[in-house]
Amino acid sequence: MPHVGIEYAILLPILIVQVTVLPLSAGWLMGVWTNDRMKGEIQAAANQLSGTVTQLYLAMISPEILPTSVSSPVVQTLNFPKTIESHTYYATGPSSGLITTLNLHFTLQGTGIAANSSTDFGSNVLWQSSKFFSNSSSACIKAWKYSNGTIKLSFS
Repeated sequence: MPHVGIEYAILLPILIVQVTVLPLSAGWLMGVWTNDRMKGEIQAAANQLSGTVTQLYLAMISPEILPTSVSSPVVQTLNFPKTIESHTYYATGPSSGLITTLNLHFTLQGTGIAANSSTDFGSNVLWQSSKFFSNSSSACIKAWKYSNGTIKLSFS
């Protein structure tokens, strides 16, 4: 004859653990996985933007590119995702001035997740302080080449 009381005494705590602990741990694991994925995506966007800035700089220092006028810069449009997991993001660079390295800081709004990337230049780059916003419909990088060889870069 089976001992029903003993079976309930053993199985009831196991059932309670399954009902409470498994959903909590699954939720926690999903949160960790989502944060890791968002960190990876924001870092990928940071690396892609640094690469785009580098390519634009290398194109501008070419002797075939003539100096531009103030009103007609070279414009590189940016086709980045508008959001990462429904969060917009933005990038900031250093203060305005001559730079040899462009350090960009990306922030995923509302999450506390950030990423950094950097791009090295020659000594002839003038950075105009500006921000890149992912949800901007006209996000781009503008570049001007002056007759003295200085390259001016900014987000728009």
